[in-house]
Amino acid sequence: MMTEFTDEVEKQKLKIEAEEWGKQLKYYHFNNGVRTIEFNNGYKTILDTNTDKVIVKKYEGSKSLLDRFLSSFGDSWN
Repeated sequence: MMTEFTDEVEKQKLKIEAEEWGKQLKYYHFNNGVRTIEFNNGYKTILDTNTDKVIVKKYEGSKSLLDRFLSSFGDSWN
């Protein structure tokens, strides 16, 4: 039985799930001509429709994507 790499395979599967989750929409907000879209991975796209200026912001927190993914389940994980 090949169990030598089972842990590594599980880690990789979890990482792929976290990356897919990260691409999903967290919220969409529109106010006074400014549209903000944030994704679960922390990226934000901000469009000022009055000036057509676009700002893209990366996640600036300290938690990893995997940590944020796992915490999104609360106590229901595992």
